[in-house]
Amino acid sequence: MTFRKITVFLLVLCLLSGLDGCGMKQADENTSSLWVVTEASCSDGMNLQAEIIAERMEKDNPGLTVELDILPTDPQEREITLKQLRTKIMSGNGPDVFLLPTGNTLTTDYTNEHLHRLTRNTEIEPLFLDVNQAMRSGQFLDLTTFYDGDPAVDTAALKREIMDAGTVGNRRYVLPLRFNIPVICTDPKLWDNYGISREKLTSGGPELVWTLLEWAGSAPICAGVQLPADLTLLSDAFDYEQEQLLLSPKTLADYMRLYQRWRSAAIPGEQMLLQAALTETMSYVEDPMWKSILEEPNRDLFRTIRSYNTLSNYVSEDIHWSTKGFPLFSCSMADSLESLAVAKTYESIYGEKRELFYFPWRDSGGAVTANVTYWGAVGSGTIEPELSYGFLRQFLDEEFQWDTYRPKQNDSGKRPQAEVQCAGQVENSWPVSASGSAAALWETLRYQNRKMAFSGRKESHQIGAAARALSFRDSDIPALSWDIDEVRFPVTISGTDSLEYALSQLNEPDGTPTDADIDALAQQVYQGLWWHLAEG
Repeated sequence: MTFRKITVFLLVLCLLSGLDGCGMKQADENTSSLWVVTEASCSDGMNLQAEIIAERMEKDNPGLTVELDILPTDPQEREITLKQLRTKIMSGNGPDVFLLPTGNTLTTDYTNEHLHRLTRNTEIEPLFLDVNQAMRSGQFLDLTTFYDGDPAVDTAALKREIMDAGTVGNRRYVLPLRFNIPVICTDPKLWDNYGISREKLTSGGPELVWTLLEWAGSAPICAGVQLPADLTLLSDAFDYEQEQLLLSPKTLADYMRLYQRWRSAAIPGEQMLLQAALTETMSYVEDPMWKSILEEPNRDLFRTIRSYNTLSNYVSEDIHWSTKGFPLFSCSMADSLESLAVAKTYESIYGEKRELFYFPWRDSGGAVTANVTYWGAVGSGTIEPELSYGFLRQFLDEEFQWDTYRPKQNDSGKRPQAEVQCAGQVENSWPVSASGSAAALWETLRYQNRKMAFSGRKESHQIGAAARALSFRDSDIPALSWDIDEVRFPVTISGTDSLEYALSQLNEPDGTPTDADIDALAQQVYQGLWWHLAEG
């Protein structure tokens, strides 16, 4: 099947004209169509899932056409498309199915003549700035009857707390598909040296950071910990039912002061980590193309390094956080599988045990909070609700939840060169079908590590073999057994009213604190949050 994509020009033309022939607003007894709106993804990510499901739907339903519309990433094209698309949604003539990530960043892949794949991050304005508000404003169809009466959905295997986030009262409007939990991980042998008790480490969010700063005379303790530039570490900001803002300007200002102090301690250590990785890598990389990539000065350079390194290189080149001796590292539960594999492989090759300890990064109220990272919903104006739900619920099948549709090792042990595979888990997040997921997801990661990126050391192949010999169970992933207190759909507030903008004003590139008026910035962020809630 060729990938069916409505061009931006045609989409905008349809939206401007208001013709019912666009999307699935035209149907007769012999034909029907579904208009599915989604975002660009890595080539074997959600776009491929949607393509596979669309092809099956068309095969099983003669006369059905599924139009997969990928929203543009070009800022000017996107602004036009979103404006017109929102108008269509409000008039009841919008898409039949929404299949979208949360947040304002897309991760996609691209190729060039030298590389099979790299990944890039693109900042976007989401179609829905606040999924919770959209559920309450009548933009999505009530799926309760379909979902509750669907024998194909194994609700017992799904993460209940995550799925409940897609409901308002006792009505279901959204199917959460993937999620993440903020995580702190560490090697107990390393943080024991700092005299920090396990109780202190697991105590909370901002409070934990203040505790760590007491031991931050040595930069490495801070280097591996990134404080979120959003509301993750703060208690929930919104009471949608009472239409109340739950955060105060003082709470925001306190977090900004904490962020400023932490960045001033962490940035020198981050630069040290990055320079060490670059030095070791550049010592054997002679290709001018690689040198240009590695020497390119930008803040996301370490992510660029990660995009082409495999687990084998993390171990052999000693550039993973757990091999560098950093006592703490912040990540998400989706990263835990790879970190465990690095630690176990390192022990297997070098005989040095790396016992990683994971604990949730709680918010300021002490809650373990999960973020929905990908979701689906049916537009309230659809004329084919059953088909729309039938398309969407297939994303809950194990095949797509556990990434089993992605390339795996074949009999020859070689990966076909024509296959493009993005590193890591789909959308860098965990499936809501969590029971039994660790073993299945590891099979994909194991296969990915058949491909060696580059290594100047002979033991690289030995390391790769040791990594592929590993196996994992759900019990190896601590986050799968944590009690989740709260589930959020991340809220996007852009511009100078955003917390992200305010935090960017607090430190110089080298970490030196600026003289920014934190109280004024906090008031500005507070007003942005208030207007967001008031506007609905």
